[in-house]
Amino acid sequence: MGAKQCPVGVSAFEWQDLLGALSYAQAHPTLGASQIALVSQCMGANATMKAFSENPDAFGSNVKCMVALQPTNSFEMVSRLTKLKLGRDLAVSERYSNPF
Repeated sequence: MGAKQCPVGVSAFEWQDLLGALSYAQAHPTLGASQIALVSQCMGANATMKAFSENPDAFGSNVKCMVALQPTNSFEMVSRLTKLKLGRDLAVSERYSNPF
């Protein structure tokens, strides 16, 4: 049995899917010239923001707006998943207990 793949990357990898969808839409013969509005929710909103920070040029001039519905607090989500999967609580970790 091989290593398990993580089905959810907490927006760490999903942003690449958004760039792929944008590339497809922009290259499509019918959709390519259309104006685009991005509406994403929860981790999808995080993935969209990550995609923009990683590759703003991919959004092109035809992406006119983005609506981010209920983006997550990534630290909280990663902290919970880390505690669940690894048994380590990042919130009480010496390194993260006082980030300021």
